[in-house]
Amino acid sequence: MVVLPFGYRHPDALETLETLVPGRLRNNRKLHAYLKANSTGQNIPFDGASMEKLFKLIVRGLMWHHWKLYINNETHSIRYSLLNANVAFTRSFEEAFMRCPTREHVSEVVGNGAFCYEGKQEIDDPTRSIWRFSIFGDLVFGEGANSEPMPTRVVVMTGPKEAMDR
Repeated sequence: MVVLPFGYRHPDALETLETLVPGRLRNNRKLHAYLKANSTGQNIPFDGASMEKLFKLIVRGLMWHHWKLYINNETHSIRYSLLNANVAFTRSFEEAFMRCPTREHVSEVVGNGAFCYEGKQEIDDPTRSIWRFSIFGDLVFGEGANSEPMPTRVVVMTGPKEAMDR
């Protein structure tokens, strides 16, 4: 996702933006033209559906990497959410996440904190899991030209379709 570095707050964000993004935009002229035409001031358009697809794939890969579990689309669902890190609900969710009893638990910090994730696997059903991600110190989104930035956490849950689709 070429546009993610624009919303980073990590100390390495500027270097990433200056060294990696220009080459990626040169290689994706269609995206470059779209961003150039649709950016206003400090705001750039963002495709949330692409980010959702990315994190669903990441969770599939992490579940296989850590627990040798494959999530089948026909029998299981993956749910994705962006949570505003500044609201009470998110803080309550994070507290509950930490207290959640688990079969397996994984926590990793990659690239000096550039990509952090934590995953917990339910005790009774190993396909039920919950993951939270921080990317370059959390992404910052704004809803308009005059809005305050909204630091976010990415949360992904997996489980059987009958339980997840209720």
